[in-house]
Amino acid sequence: MAPASRATPEGMTMPAPLTTAIIDQVREYAVDTLPPDVVTAAKHCLLDWLGCAVAGSGEPIAEILRAQADADGGRRECSIMGQPGKVNTTQACLINGAASHSQDYDDVLEIMLGHPSVTVAPVAFALGERDRRSGADVLAAFVAGVQVEASVGALVEPQHHERGWHTTATLGTFGATAAACRLLGLDRDAWNRAFGLAATQAGGLKSMFGTMGKPFHAGKAAAQGYVAASLAARGMTSAPNVLEIPRGFLDVTTPGAPGGRTSLPPKDFAVRQVLFKAHAACYLTHSTIEGVLELARTHKFSVADIESIEVEVLPVHRTTCAISAPETGLEAKFSIAHAAAIALVEGKAGEAQFTDGIVHRPGIRELAGRVVLREGESQRSQMVTPVRITLCDGRRLDAVVDTGAPARGAGIARQWDRLVAKFMDLTTPVLGASAAGRIVALVEKLEQLSTLDELTGMVGGGLLDARFR
Repeated sequence: MAPASRATPEGMTMPAPLTTAIIDQVREYAVDTLPPDVVTAAKHCLLDWLGCAVAGSGEPIAEILRAQADADGGRRECSIMGQPGKVNTTQACLINGAASHSQDYDDVLEIMLGHPSVTVAPVAFALGERDRRSGADVLAAFVAGVQVEASVGALVEPQHHERGWHTTATLGTFGATAAACRLLGLDRDAWNRAFGLAATQAGGLKSMFGTMGKPFHAGKAAAQGYVAASLAARGMTSAPNVLEIPRGFLDVTTPGAPGGRTSLPPKDFAVRQVLFKAHAACYLTHSTIEGVLELARTHKFSVADIESIEVEVLPVHRTTCAISAPETGLEAKFSIAHAAAIALVEGKAGEAQFTDGIVHRPGIRELAGRVVLREGESQRSQMVTPVRITLCDGRRLDAVVDTGAPARGAGIARQWDRLVAKFMDLTTPVLGASAAGRIVALVEKLEQLSTLDELTGMVGGGLLDARFR
């Protein structure tokens, strides 16, 4: 979509400011004008997000944030996924965002080098529930938020990520703001002011990876986006066109980024490009996990037969998922070597495999020590990490798995089936199979729901009370 234009004093036209162009692309999104496959893709994201949020509701960070919310008090207006009772809107965005990212099992978007749904969905659901908005409104707001994350990502990546910013925290704040602006019905000027307030809050460091600080970023971004839009709705001012102005977001966080100030928003819908995790670890480990599992399926060898495992990586892997000696299951999710070892020994790499106990098993640590990371071709996709397993008998087994291709055509229906299975696996222990199945049915027809009342009630409310008594 081309940016809007404005007249010059000479009567000529020039592109509108970049921030305004991004806002104009998404401000009027509505389900009845979005392509059907975009609506479907958004429902895939939201089902996956709900599953991750419910599964993460019992993680320590979710319990800490809930305890803080209860201590702070406030209006009881929005549900916490997987927990009984309600909290205020800001608290719900914070808790649900952090919980859904706590197991690092949530979706990813390559153009932003981050996780799109964990910052946008909490805002869409909180405001949708609080203001009794329709499922169609929630879907449109979600698509708008993900599109904004992609648009800002296209301006700053990969330099922004390479400088040490956690993009889920920074770019996610803009996505959350867009979703909130859409649901609050803000005008163009208020959107622009909200973006300014989002930019001055956005932050998050990659040094937090492997700690609770990383999922905290997701919740913080969701809450900040809601706050930015809400304050703009009340008339708070900020610097206009904050992305491109001197000392604005691009200038300060990613000076010299080639896309800065000149790139137009991506024309395609970013939600079509979202990738879903089959393994409970950093997505940049997935090609390696898939590669070693493929070799284990197609060749006969035992762990004892392995002399070495070589993985071709790029600089982004070394700065994101190369923790050499993880002490916790959470840290192991950001270790290619340990993810490969866990997959080979356990036969899979789900949430149950990334525990502190498994990480400290002598066999796991010893096998991880046989993994060597080597520099790969610089032009190769970060979603491809070629694997070579050398056996003690001299055989060399190679696998190259590309985990960066979104589902297309008939693959979309198969993806839904996989996401339903993942959702049921994540949520049945918390909600029960009957409730989990009903939630799947509600999400599948989300655009037809007049409110989120039944859905949020089942995911976050009354059915859970007995479990917590």
